[in-house]
Amino acid sequence: MYDNHQLGKLEPHIYAVADVAYHAMLLRRKNQCIVISGESGSGKTQSTNFLIHHLTALSQKGFASGVEQIILGAGPVLEAFGNAKTAHNNNSSRFGKFIQVNYQETGTVRG
Repeated sequence: MYDNHQLGKLEPHIYAVADVAYHAMLLRRKNQCIVISGESGSGKTQSTNFLIHHLTALSQKGFASGVEQIILGAGPVLEAFGNAKTAHNNNSSRFGKFIQVNYQETGTVRG
């Protein structure tokens, strides 16, 4: 639904942000960066998962690579060691997260 649509033409969604970054990367051949920030419990982890899902779906071009599950699989490991209960959130991240996805020139995920 958000694939290759101009930002702002459809309702705001994390998939639209992923789509714009992915297509800008392909068109301009420049690295792209998406920063997700917010207060505790605002949905940053869930937004990150949606973002990775859409970025890997865009890059698969009709075949499944399993990269999405590998990237998302790191989340529970980090959370097991880096989350704690706070006044606002029972499972609050106590760390920053940097995820780098490398692409081939064709737009498929390299790793």
